[in-house]
Amino acid sequence: MPIESLSELDIPVYQVISEATGLVQIIKSNPDASAPPGDYGTYSIQPIRAYGHPRTEQEDIDAIEPIPSFSWQDIRFYTITAMELMVSINFFGDSAKDNAMKMYSACFRPAIDDILRDNNIAWRYCSEARNLTYVEQATIERRYQLDLHLYAEVQATDDIYRAASVDVEVQDEDGNILASSEG
Repeated sequence: MPIESLSELDIPVYQVISEATGLVQIIKSNPDASAPPGDYGTYSIQPIRAYGHPRTEQEDIDAIEPIPSFSWQDIRFYTITAMELMVSINFFGDSAKDNAMKMYSACFRPAIDDILRDNNIAWRYCSEARNLTYVEQATIERRYQLDLHLYAEVQATDDIYRAASVDVEVQDEDGNILASSEG
């Protein structure tokens, strides 16, 4: 099933990172939030690009503005395409380097493969880990960052409203039909 919002990937991304590293404290990136105690990870999901030719589907839906004397249906139109997504992951704490290293071969582990398959996500690759360790207030803040590239099907939905129509017939004074149209 294609996703319509990046927030739909929050749970599977959390599960993949947690399963790969063993970390429980994995939070969505929020620069205004305070850091939790101990080792933890953060992630942020960004769309990169859409690939290939989109597939389209449509279905009839109940009209948004039905007229009481008769009813018609509008159309719901779906555009589905494959999209590359980048998950920027940061690991903090003493095990930050080890946690980053564990992400490289995570896609070969059966439990992670199951999470990806169950959520219709494909693993593309994992970038090199960047050492962002720095000194903060006379202490060393260990931090490693990497990017996980994934594929997922995404869907955009558009409702197309049909106009109500009526049959029209134009006659002259003698009753001759000059023009007619069917709704």
